[in-house]
Amino acid sequence: MCSFADYVKLYTAIKCNSDLNNLQNSLDRILDWSNEYQLPISVRKCSCIVLSNISVDNVQYSIGKQPLNIVRKVYDLGVIIDPALKFNSHISYIVAKANTHASPIHKCFLSHNPNVMLRVFKVYVRLLFEYATSVWSWYFNYAIDKIESVQRKFKERLKGCKYNHYPARLSFLNLPSLERRQLTADLILTYKIIFGLLDITMEDYFNCSLPKMTAL
Repeated sequence: MCSFADYVKLYTAIKCNSDLNNLQNSLDRILDWSNEYQLPISVRKCSCIVLSNISVDNVQYSIGKQPLNIVRKVYDLGVIIDPALKFNSHISYIVAKANTHASPIHKCFLSHNPNVMLRVFKVYVRLLFEYATSVWSWYFNYAIDKIESVQRKFKERLKGCKYNHYPARLSFLNLPSLERRQLTADLILTYKIIFGLLDITMEDYFNCSLPKMTAL
C-alpha cells in the first residue's frame, strides 16, 4: 500500500486465489478504518486496473457493497497507466498537450532570437516530457518519433533552422534530442540506485556479475 495526501493505492502480485482474497481483505480493513475515524471513502472515484497482457474477466473487488469498476487505464499522479505498461495513452496525451503549449509561443513573442524562444520552450514545453520519466520512460521507436516531433516542429520555425535537417538543427542550436535527455535521466537514476543514494534496493532491479578470471 502507498498513500499520497488523501490518495491511497493498494497493489499486489496475484499468483493464487489467496492473493485475491488478501487484497479484498485489505480493502475491507481500509473501509473499517475510514468508518472508525469518520473519513468516508468516495467509492465512485475508486477503480481497479489489472496490469497484465492477459485478459482477466473474473476479477471483482468491492468496497462495502459497492463493486469497483475494472478500468483499462487510470490517471495516477499525473501519469496515465495502461494494463500493458506501454504508456501509449500517456504519450499521446503529453504530445497533444505539448503541441498546445508550443504553438502559441511563436505568436506571443515578438523576438525572433532563437535563444529567447528556446528558453520559453524549455520552461513551458520540454518539462512536460521530463515529468516522472523514470515511470513511463519511452523506448519504442514509434514513441520516440512521436515525442521528438514536438521539438522537431518547434525548431524548424526558428531563425536559421528552416531548411536544415533535425540533427543539423540540434547541432546549430547546441541542444540534445529529447531521447538523449531521457537516456541521461535513466543513467542518473541508475547511478543513484547502485550507489545507495535512493531508498531503493539495488538487488530488486539489477543482478551484478563479476568478470570471469582466466588462470595463466
